[in-house]
Amino acid sequence: MRPVSVLFYFQGVGNVFGSFFQCIPFCASLSRSAIQQTVGGRTQVASVVSCSILVIILLWVGKFFEPLPKCVLASIILVSLKSLLKQYKDFFKFWKCSHLDGCIWMATFLTVVIVAIDVGLIVGIALSILTLLLKSLKPYVCLLGSVPGTEIYLDVTKYKGTVEIPNVKIFHYCGSLNFASRDQFRKHLYKLTGINERKLMVSVSMASDTVTQSLSHLIKLSVLRFVALSPNRKQARLMTVQML
Repeated sequence: MRPVSVLFYFQGVGNVFGSFFQCIPFCASLSRSAIQQTVGGRTQVASVVSCSILVIILLWVGKFFEPLPKCVLASIILVSLKSLLKQYKDFFKFWKCSHLDGCIWMATFLTVVIVAIDVGLIVGIALSILTLLLKSLKPYVCLLGSVPGTEIYLDVTKYKGTVEIPNVKIFHYCGSLNFASRDQFRKHLYKLTGINERKLMVSVSMASDTVTQSLSHLIKLSVLRFVALSPNRKQARLMTVQML
């Protein structure tokens, strides 16, 4: 486990435990963390040194910094955040993967920089949920048929020259497949393939390997975007049966 991950775990546990005793939630300062990383701090000793210097400034040296304009202090913080502001280069990486994800990333980034961190997080979460719902509203579904003499499969309702393979249903689903679109996917699947939902009672614990394999092969014939798969192959197969 990485040291950074351990710190996050301890911070979360501390906030949860402190909430039972009316403690104020604590978190790291973005600007101070950036300054510490810039000067080469790697351990908690750097935090002890910075806290000691801060105490000295507040008790004895603070009167010498009082006449300084706030813009000077803000410029010091801005210089320390230079490495964080350079993260705008990550936008192009997300944009190449998905234009929509790139727009969400840029909106969250600009909100954090211009407004505040907490507002930026709220905006990012809200846009992600809205995107998830919009992707699930109207997916493109159809049954595919083969073009005679070729290996091309097209929509049988749009192209009259296509021929369905006997005893085979190729279900085409173009959209996102996740927890929000699960019921809609199942509804379209049953409707186009002619499967009776009430008669198809598959129990994961008692299903034979043949039934499970046939169902998983049916799902594999679908064309999906933004699908969330399980890293465990066996678990993914069980999730496929449960989804049906």
